[in-house]
Amino acid sequence: MNFLADAHISSEMVAMLQEQGHDVLWAVHLEPAMPDDELLRLAFAEERLILTQDKGFGELVFRLELPAFGVILLRLSAPDEGTRVTRVRDVLPTISHHQPGHFITVTDHLVRSRPLETSHP
Repeated sequence: MNFLADAHISSEMVAMLQEQGHDVLWAVHLEPAMPDDELLRLAFAEERLILTQDKGFGELVFRLELPAFGVILLRLSAPDEGTRVTRVRDVLPTISHHQPGHFITVTDHLVRSRPLETSHP
């Protein structure tokens, strides 16, 4: 899968995804403070899944109906990053079955998927 990891995603999470063979563009290497709507546009143009902890992407794709290739929202409560990385690694097969074209929420115990209305470039 191709990801655009939001700036708040840890280097450990990015490294794990890359080690799993995924192509990851990390927002920290892009223009500083790039607004979320621009990240969404870039990810859509490059057919990348947004990986984020920011619930604001839900507003962008559902309320404002901005096009998205796919969004993965991490809502994990584990205080240590190792546990969070392990959780995401464990659910990657489930995520791959729902992508592209979905807004996926990953919690400590669930993976929820909701189709996006505008999901194809």
